[in-house]
Amino acid sequence: VLTIKVPPENFSAALERLAGIGSLRTQDVRADDVTERVVDLESQIRTAAASVERLRSFLDTAADLEDLAALEAELLQRETDLEILRGRLRTLEDQVALATIVLVLTEATPEPGLEVLQTAFVGHDDGASCPGLDRTTVDEGTAYTLCYEVRNVGDTRLADLDVREPGLGADLGDMLVVEGDPAAPIEPGDRVVLGLETTADPATWIGPEVSARAVDANGAPLRASVEVERERVTIEVVEDTSLPGFTDAVATAWDGLQRVVGVVVFAAGIAVPFLWVPVLLGLGFWLAHHRRGEPVAIEAPAAD
Repeated sequence: VLTIKVPPENFSAALERLAGIGSLRTQDVRADDVTERVVDLESQIRTAAASVERLRSFLDTAADLEDLAALEAELLQRETDLEILRGRLRTLEDQVALATIVLVLTEATPEPGLEVLQTAFVGHDDGASCPGLDRTTVDEGTAYTLCYEVRNVGDTRLADLDVREPGLGADLGDMLVVEGDPAAPIEPGDRVVLGLETTADPATWIGPEVSARAVDANGAPLRASVEVERERVTIEVVEDTSLPGFTDAVATAWDGLQRVVGVVVFAAGIAVPFLWVPVLLGLGFWLAHHRRGEPVAIEAPAAD
């Protein structure tokens, strides 16, 4: 709250210049006629001054101590009243000589907001069909595209946009930029449209995680949390319950063969370090058998 004094001839110009500081909300201009109050105060001042002069003359002729003390107390009170009246008169004279402007400046509290609308459509076309539908039915294994329309619905610039799809293990780097620049600050009312190409899987959960940071005109972060509103698409994936065809059988057989080969290689990798064990056992067995086959010389005792 600022109180500003200006000469009356500059009053209108001062109002116009002060209104340019921000957005003018309200303005109230009043003119008070203080002529009667000035005349009344001048009359009271003259009366009080005459009373002070009379008390001073009585004080000069007083001989009794009690009378002297009473006159001094009364004189002090009347002099105080006289100064109060003179102060009021000076205030009124200032109001007449200078116009008063009371300026109230209010800084608005930032209210950042982010709205995320997720849609989808069947097929892949580099996101050209984004935004899509809010409800889509696709067959298992069918290619489809998720669309993300991120709009700044607040009154503050937003930066450091981050969009993730945890169910698909995808982040902003995996998405197609259809409209806008996710790396640049998003102005209030602007939007960024992204696309994510994937295939239908009934075991996959779809739900975006989006965040941003509120910044000022210079890009400095603000101490304000960004409220995020999400509208998630509904994807109905029809599971494939048909019998497997020739291609599916070949693919299944190939997957099985790869698993068998993998198990064999794994087992061989474990067994290689222990191949010397059966070799040593065989060598020991051969040596033992060879020794048992050699003739043994037995010396008979001498006859008496």
